[in-house]
Amino acid sequence: MNRRAFLGGLGTLGAVGLAGCTGSLPGPSALAIDASREILDGAGRSVPLPETVERVIAIGPGALRQIAYFEAIDRVVGVERGEQADFRTLPYNAANPELQDLPIIGPSGPDAAGDAESILAVEPDVVFLSAIGGTGAADRIQAQTGVPTVVLDLPIPLDSGGRERLYDTWRLVGEVLHEPTRAESIIETVSDHVAAIHEQAPERPSTTAYAGGVSYKGAQGLTTTRVPYPPFQFSGAKNVAESVSTDRGSVDIDPERLLQWDPDAIFLSAQNTGLIRDDLSRHPALRSLSALTSGHTFAVPPVSHYHENVGTMLVNAYYVGATLFPDRFGAVDLQSIAASVYGSLLGENPFPEIRQQLSAYERIDLTQRGTDTQS
Repeated sequence: MNRRAFLGGLGTLGAVGLAGCTGSLPGPSALAIDASREILDGAGRSVPLPETVERVIAIGPGALRQIAYFEAIDRVVGVERGEQADFRTLPYNAANPELQDLPIIGPSGPDAAGDAESILAVEPDVVFLSAIGGTGAADRIQAQTGVPTVVLDLPIPLDSGGRERLYDTWRLVGEVLHEPTRAESIIETVSDHVAAIHEQAPERPSTTAYAGGVSYKGAQGLTTTRVPYPPFQFSGAKNVAESVSTDRGSVDIDPERLLQWDPDAIFLSAQNTGLIRDDLSRHPALRSLSALTSGHTFAVPPVSHYHENVGTMLVNAYYVGATLFPDRFGAVDLQSIAASVYGSLLGENPFPEIRQQLSAYERIDLTQRGTDTQS
């Protein structure tokens, strides 16, 4: 069945059918394609695919970022609303300004599933869906639109096991797009940089660090962190929160506990400085932290903003290493490193723009009262 024939038939169902009663909608087998191959997606679902995939959309946290890593933005025919609002400073958006002119296919968020009518209007060959919100939406999208929907496994955290799962996801995307060589190139880029950072990291670090304001399902303040925090893992920094047990990566820390840990340095997600200052206003005792009083607080771009920003993790790790262990990392040329990382992952280097917009890779003074309006 071709797409236009399917769309014509689906149109007779009416808007009510699209918005609500999925029982009256075509089942997953009624695809608007002539399937010539089949893949197993990140949820273990068998998904029939057309031989050629030239038009795609990506839904949910982290999904569009993976397509950008394949330098396949020219195949994207629609984006979520957040890509043209909240996520414009993310590297894949900054590197691909043309995304700002594409049609909107639905809202953003952890439970995003697109809007069926908007998806139909842009006629994708394939939908890529982040598994963050569960896999039920994949069958629903496929049933409502007739478009093959491929679930992507996007793990948190990106420790060694998480990275291996992400590598498998890149191989899956490469299979769908007929770009297996590109998939291996992305994997090699990340693996090589992680190894290079590890090689410079101290074997027995004594300097302690804390990552504050790490987003999780939205912006967060100072007392929200990530365990493990990849830039610390890669660079050898001793994460004071490492002992906290969690199965979701994100952790809310009691202010008293943070005071007890009293880390030597604090690295803060630059886009959340307003919320971080709000936390300090609510808990003024935190202003006595050694990192704050000694000026060892640093703003960095977010490693987690609408899921994990792999390129930013790598650049941040070099920055953390050079800041905490200058004897090991030497004089790091962050501009050159960012050009290498982002150039390999995205084909462009948005580093100067991101650094300027977020006032990132700089010391930040948190000892003064007041609200920072940067978001």
